This record gives sequence, C-alpha cells and structure tokens, in this order.
Amino acid sequence: MKEYIAIVTNENDPERYKRSQVRAFELFPEHLISEKDLPWATYKLPLGARFNEGAFIAAQKGDYVWVDFPFSDSNGNEDTTRPRITGWVHHCPNSLPNLPHEAFNGPASLEGMHMRPGDDDIEQPEANMRADAISLWGTVFEFVRNGVFRLTQKTTGTAIEFSRSGHGGFYSQNNLFLTARQKLKLIGSHIEIKAKNTLRFAVNALEFNLNRFVMNVKGLLHIKGTGGTKITGADMSVVATQGNMNLNSAGILNQSASGANVEKIGIDTLLSTDEAKVIEVHLNGMVLAKISISTTGAITFEEPMTGGKIGLEDTGLILAENSAGSIKKSLEDLIGKLEEFIDASKDVVIDTGNGPGKVNASSVSNYIQIKTGLTQVKTNLAMVLK
Repeated sequence: MKEYIAIVTNENDPERYKRSQVRAFELFPEHLISEKDLPWATYKLPLGARFNEGAFIAAQKGDYVWVDFPFSDSNGNEDTTRPRITGWVHHCPNSLPNLPHEAFNGPASLEGMHMRPGDDDIEQPEANMRADAISLWGTVFEFVRNGVFRLTQKTTGTAIEFSRSGHGGFYSQNNLFLTARQKLKLIGSHIEIKAKNTLRFAVNALEFNLNRFVMNVKGLLHIKGTGGTKITGADMSVVATQGNMNLNSAGILNQSASGANVEKIGIDTLLSTDEAKVIEVHLNGMVLAKISISTTGAITFEEPMTGGKIGLEDTGLILAENSAGSIKKSLEDLIGKLEEFIDASKDVVIDTGNGPGKVNASSVSNYIQIKTGLTQVKTNLAMVLK
C-alpha cells in the first residue's frame, strides 16, 4: 500500500472526532482541490490505544505527515475520501531536523538551563547528552542513553530528574507544593531541610519522635505556643547563651526533673502594699526558699523552714535574721544595755585602796575614759542601724 506525503491544513474537527484535514500533494493539488474540500484523516494509533487509555499526540496545522488510504470504495479502488495518518515526515527545514533539539543538541536545547543548587549531594546535568526526547506544549521528556530520565518545563527550567547514579530530584524554580489528603510520609536514613529565609510549619499538631534532636540557630529562636509549650527529654542539658536569656510567664513557670533538688518554681504577684514579686522554690509541696523583690528596690531572701532571712532594704541597710531573732533587734538590745550600764555606773562606789575612804566612780578619770569609749560604741552601733 502506497503512502503519500501530506500537509495538515486544519486540526479543528467539526465532529470532534480528533481528525485532521490533510492535503496529499500528489492527489489533491491546490489548483484542483480547495481547502474546504480536503478529506479528514484518522490516525494509525500505537499499541495500547483503547477507550480512555493509551498515548495520543495530535498533528498541528503545518505538520508534514505520511498518509495512506486503507479503505476501498465501491469499485475496489482506494477510497481517497478516508485517508489515514501513519506517521510524521522526517525532514530538515532551515538545515535543522524537525525533532526536539535535545535529541541532537540543537541550538534550542535545554543544555545549560538545568541549574542545580550548590550542594555536594546533587549531581549537575551532563553537557552534550545524547537523548531520545518527546517535546510537547513546552514540556520535554528526555531519555538519556547513560540512564538519565528528565522531565523539564522549557520556559522555567523546573524539572524532575533521575540521575545516572540513581539520585532522584524535583527542582522547582518557583514554588513547590506537596499535598496529601491523608498521610504524607518521608522516609530516609538522613533527612535534611535547608531554608535560606524562613521555614514555617502551619499545622494543627507537630510531633517529632527522634533519638537525637539538634537545633542550631544563628539568629532569633522563638518558640511560642498559645495553648502551651512543653519540652521533655530523658537527658537534656541547657547551655546558657552568650547574651541574655529570658524566661517569662504570665502564670506559673514550672521546672521539673526526676533527680533534681528543685521540683517547681512558681512566680506569683502578691497583693501586698509594696507589690512585691515573690519567687518560691518548692520540693514535694514544701517551700524551701522565697525571694521577694519589691517595686521600691528592696530584696529579701527567706528560708521558711528555719526562719532565716537576709535582706537589702531600699535605704541600703542590710538585714539578717534567724530563729533566735534579728541582728537589728540584738544590736538594739545591746545599745540599751550599754545605756543602762553607763547610767548605773555613775553611782558605783570604788575603794581607792588608800584607806577606808571611798569615792563615786564618776569622780575617777579612768571612768570618764571608759564612759567615753562605751558611748562611742553605742553611737557606732546606732549608725549601723540607720
């Protein structure tokens, strides 16, 4: 059966049968057959074509194709009203094959367009590859002879690729979306995510089940949970920052560890006149220590179990107290005793040792020195208490 070279003149089938109108030059010359009278051709489809299955690439207007006439008319001759497209004509307009340029490294091939991120794990595309290619509607399928498969969008360079070494990659030059109605699972012995700017998770719940978790942040690390934030671990160490570290809580700030001395630290605002902030250290429900910081600048540290207390008042005075009483009270009592001793000593009668005569101590010069010294001690103690 003879085949004829024809050109496709129309691809818009009025019956929507996906036929193409063709002009076989030997049979339908332009000076004898007008375009509207040309026959509509069907296709000789590849294996696997069936209803809603198989592969199909339609001819476009201006394509050169091979046609034959497999059907006979009532006289047993070729029915020229029912042509069949059997394939495309291989020709070289402008000295270039009418093939995808990836097949022969033509000037319009994608060589040099597949730019990959600078990562040691990512193979860069090989130059001057020999490929079998399918190019359709701005998308190119390349089957490279060294084992590479690549699907590329021509205008952007976005590509899906399997390299010669068996690496697989999706290289998007714009946004990349992975969606799953149910479970999306990533499995690998080593999974690495890099983001030049922001890595954001917008999810209802984020859970990590890991043997080891390392987070290195050059800038700000901000962990925020409106419903609560909890970090637990069998073995966890916190290394202080080289700058400031702030732990803020509008309510209760809890710290717990099975082997630690401190079970809970609670920060509460007391309804006192000086509006002091109180930090309490608890163990098994018992208050071990309490630190009070008032808005006036006074600081007090208490040990409720023993009654010990040390403080710095806003005047700069240091106070200390234990179960036996405060140092301030003890000093006040000592000053009082000194005053009583000074007042009482003036009536003391002293034996002069020079006979039976006796005189009052107030008349002795040494007494005057003693009284002066005790008075100075009293004054100094009083200054401490100011």
